[in-house]
Amino acid sequence: MAAVLLLSLKFYKFNDFERLEVYNIIGQLIIDTYEESVDFSDYENGVYIIKVYDSNGNSDSTKLIKN
Repeated sequence: MAAVLLLSLKFYKFNDFERLEVYNIIGQLIIDTYEESVDFSDYENGVYIIKVYDSNGNSDSTKLIKN
């Protein structure tokens, strides 16, 4: 049975989550979703940038290392 890696983020500076984007290390957009959780099971090990937007257009980002 394969393990499941479910990414669920909470950015406390935002009151109202709007959208989540995930970029690979070379800057390609690989996920664009309005869901607060993303299943990372099928993605390769590596470095990803997670960018979260609120409904006012504010954004914040963080780095994710999957290994």
